[in-house]
Amino acid sequence: MRCYTPNSPEAAARVVAMALLADGHLSMTEVQAIDRLKVTRKLGLAPDRFTDVLEGLCHDLLVTQRGPWTGSTALEPAIRRKLMGEITLPSLQADVLALCRDIVDADGHLADGETDLLTHLSQAWPQRTSAAAQPEAVLATTTH
Repeated sequence: MRCYTPNSPEAAARVVAMALLADGHLSMTEVQAIDRLKVTRKLGLAPDRFTDVLEGLCHDLLVTQRGPWTGSTALEPAIRRKLMGEITLPSLQADVLALCRDIVDADGHLADGETDLLTHLSQAWPQRTSAAAQPEAVLATTTH
């Protein structure tokens, strides 16, 4: 996996990119949510830099993936913890968690991989977890 400076816009963008890929595919609705939610502006990135981070994550996942592709939540737990651990600022954790929640909810369907990612984020950043960030809360507000 690529190394980004802790709490950098790129480190935060990579966790958001994990949300885009959590269910094993890149949904156009979720990609459009990146623009609608102004993710790049909120993270302090140029739009093309977010694309670079997303492409880098895809490349890294393909290189490190063992077995069939099932989504970014199939990362080895130590790698997933490392990537989430690059975000240590409480305010940035809260912002990234909210963005991830909004992105996985964008298509109106919460897949297992997306629920897993929200759960892992909630466990990694427990002090940032509000009721609205819980996977169950997202599921309750999602229409199928």
